[in-house]
Parts: sequence; structure tokens; C-alpha cells
Amino acid sequence: MAMKVAELPSLDKPRDRVEAPMTLAPARCNQVQHWCLMPELVIFELVGTLVYDQGAIARFLTAACLRAGIAASLDDVESRWNFGHNIRSILTIIALPRIASLDSDRPISSIVQGIEEDFKARIQHHLRTSSEAREIPGATRALQTLHEAGVRVVLGSRLDLETCHCLMERFGWHQNHLVGDVLSLADENDILEDSFLPAFPARTGWPLGMRETQIAKVCATPLGVTSGRAASCKWVIATLFNAQDETEFQPHHPTHTISRLEDLAGVLFERSQNCFHECKA
Repeated sequence: MAMKVAELPSLDKPRDRVEAPMTLAPARCNQVQHWCLMPELVIFELVGTLVYDQGAIARFLTAACLRAGIAASLDDVESRWNFGHNIRSILTIIALPRIASLDSDRPISSIVQGIEEDFKARIQHHLRTSSEAREIPGATRALQTLHEAGVRVVLGSRLDLETCHCLMERFGWHQNHLVGDVLSLADENDILEDSFLPAFPARTGWPLGMRETQIAKVCATPLGVTSGRAASCKWVIATLFNAQDETEFQPHHPTHTISRLEDLAGVLFERSQNCFHECKA
């Protein structure tokens, strides 16, 4: 899988790990069957967990298809995006069958690339200039809390790297060293990303020996939850910020659901605190 990973240049210099009060050496509890660990790494689906979508992605992708002469339904594009399909997968499902019927001498790959470039130009202009492009309340504070606790943050996105950087620069996450890495799945034909975890440590410098039980995934889509479960992440947290209903996630079995980012730290760190008290007792 030819996924794209960007290590942000301002984070190349190693920083000291700041231990949160609840961070303990692994210790086996007598009363409960789990290790006393908070996550070493948290992976966020960028859109829907930290940033509102408000339908902009579906609108601009539909407009790019229409400009290329491809009839696309906004409702169809939006439902596929909200379920967890990436841009390439949506175009494969919706656009490719219709491109074949176009009276054009251009190669199909050139038409698809043109749609993608048009979409990128539209969404990046929107993210840089529109008041609709807003972070979800508590997003920056949640990233700060994880940073102060020494937890590494990765943004996983179905948008391309350049577009992701537009968002981080707008909200100051890059400048304030709140994000370690960005994983882009925008160019993948696969709609599930559950295969990225085994290869990702070598690309991003995860500590040797990190296990899935030390990884949390914060998801905005049912497919994101499915991929987190398939990758055996200890915490697979579904967010309800982007007008999703909890029933949409239930068949995919998240470990937790949260309706506001202020609840995230409690989900990730409470077990370690409870475990600490039980172990000391």
C-alpha cells in the first residue's frame, strides 16, 4: 500500500517526555485483567474528530465531478464520505463507470486526476478562507493534554497531505508542536486502512516494542471504527460531533463513544488512574 506519511519538520528534534500523574510503569492488576497503561499513541481521523466537515468535502467533490462532465449526486457522495470512503474510492465507485461513456479522447486516469486536482484547489481555498472551516470545540485543548502527557499524536486523513497541512497551519497545531505525524490515505484504492498499523512504526519512528494495546484510535466514521478494531487498537473511540447517530456505529463495535472532546482524556486516562488505586490497594 503506497500510503503517504509526513513527518513534520519542526518535530525532528526529540523532546523530553512529560509524564502525567497517571502514567505508571506496566504492572499487572490482581483484581482486573489488563495492563496499567495509558496510550503511547493516539490516531485521530482528522475530519470529524478535530475539524467540522459541514458537508464541504462532498459539495466540492460533487462540483469537481460536474465540471468534468460527470453526473454525480451530492447525497450519494456525502453518504459515502460520511461512511468512511476516501476520495479515490468515491471516484472509483461513482465516476469511473460514467467516465467510460464520455465522448473524450483523454485517458481515464487523466480525467480522474483532473477531478482530484480541481477538488483539492476548491477545498484548500475553503479551508484557508472560509469561516465554515472550524475546529471542533475542545480540539486544541485535547491535543495539548495529550502533548503534555507525552502521548504521541498522529492525524490520519482521507485528504491529501497538503490539504491536511492547511488545516494544521490554520489552527496552529503544527506551529505549537501538537501533532507528530500525518498519514494520508487520499490516494488509496482501499477503503479500509487496517493494514497501515504493521508498517507504520518503521515510517514514523514509533518506539520499538509498541503494541496495539498502547494505541488509541479516535474515529468519525463507521469504517474508521472497523479499521481500528481490525488493527486491535486498545481504544477505538467513535465521536458524535459531525451529526452522526450512535446507532450508526453500534454494528462496528467501538470500545467507547463520546459526544464532546472534553470527555476524551477521561476515556484514555481513567483506566490508568483506577488501575493505580487498585494496584496500590
